[in-house]
Amino acid sequence: MDHVALLRGVNVGTAKRVAMADLRQVAARLADENPLRDDAPDGRGGREPKLLSVAFAEVPGALGGVAPPDVDLGDEELVVSPDVVYQWLPAGVLSSRVPAAWWRGLPTPVTARNDATVRKLQALLARRAP
Repeated sequence: MDHVALLRGVNVGTAKRVAMADLRQVAARLADENPLRDDAPDGRGGREPKLLSVAFAEVPGALGGVAPPDVDLGDEELVVSPDVVYQWLPAGVLSSRVPAAWWRGLPTPVTARNDATVRKLQALLARRAP
C-alpha cells in the first residue's frame, strides 16, 4: 500500500516545481536535526515520539531570531530553529504552557506533526529513494 504526505506550502505547479529528491532531502535533514529526539547528541532518553511536536515553517528560514515564549514551561521544552519549532510535551499537546498568542505571533504559519509521524515519513521517503 502506498502512502501520501501532504505538506503545507509545497507548490507543485508548473511555475515552481519541487523535485521529490529535494523534498526527501529536506524532510530527512529536519528529522535528523531534531535536538529533542532520544537519539539526539545530548543523550536524552525515554521520550515517546508521539509527545514530541515538530512544527514546520511555511517560509523556510522565517523563524530565525524568534525567541521562545517568556513563560514557565515546567517540564516542557521548546527549541526554535530557523525552519522548525521542536516541542517536548510530556503532558500532551492540550496541556501545553506555550500561549496560543505566541504561536499566532510567529512571522510565518507553521504546520505541526508529532515525531512518530515524522519518523514514518522519513522511513517512507528512505524506502522510495532511487
